Amino acid sequence: MVVSTEKTSDEFLELNSCGIENHRLKDRHRIRENGRVDFHILYIYQGKCTVVYNGETLIANQGDLILFKPNERQDYSFKADDKSVSCYLHFSGKNCEQYLKQIDIYDSVISHIGVHKKIRNLFANLQFEYLYEREFSKEYKSALLLELLFTIGREKIRNSVSKTSYDMRIDDIQKEIIQNPTQWKDVSYYANKCNLSVSRFQHIFKEQTGMSIKEYISFIRIKYSSELIIESGLSVSEIADSLGYNYSSYFIRCFKKQFGQTPNEYKEKYMVSLKQKTAE
Repeated sequence: MVVSTEKTSDEFLELNSCGIENHRLKDRHRIRENGRVDFHILYIYQGKCTVVYNGETLIANQGDLILFKPNERQDYSFKADDKSVSCYLHFSGKNCEQYLKQIDIYDSVISHIGVHKKIRNLFANLQFEYLYEREFSKEYKSALLLELLFTIGREKIRNSVSKTSYDMRIDDIQKEIIQNPTQWKDVSYYANKCNLSVSRFQHIFKEQTGMSIKEYISFIRIKYSSELIIESGLSVSEIADSLGYNYSSYFIRCFKKQFGQTPNEYKEKYMVSLKQKTAE
């Protein structure tokens, strides 16, 4: 009996299936007239893939990424002579569209990411977790999938920015924000650290990261809050206060926008999952 991996999800992000495939032995042509109900990513690690999209034939070369959206016709093929290696993902969830837009691949059938061993290794880690279910496997797969998506986004930006214009000062600012998520700093503070005007700093930061400085700070702070919700024992209002939010209602809105659920819902789902794993 074959169990379909095709499904939608009410979670913020959920992996349905994944794998790494070698296409050296025979030609392969796959057509799904009505697509799938979930998102489908193909990363061409080696060789190339031919895609027919809206009647137009496109070539995805080594280092390219192909995105098929839900219910979108899929027509792609590999030639054995090209000795292609592809990595694939099928995934769903409430936040898929938001994340794919954030990493700037949502509006393109083919995006150039570049060939990166780290990305292939993340696919391999996901495949291992997918094939060998272990404790907290569902949560771990979602975390790995999120890491993979934002690694793709980061490499896409770095690939589009020339090496001479890539600014390591922005990397240093990102590290500082990650290491100090509870500290509120004015944009001018970060601009001064880079010896840039505020407007120039904001422009370079957005160009290099794909987010405004305020969006990035909020993303890191809310991500950190999700750890506090599970581990700290603090109430939602206490967590909001510790992160510098004047109103817990605003914090809750920001959290729901990022995770697709309120902090209490997030914690409740985690506890239910924990009990199920313990019972097993």
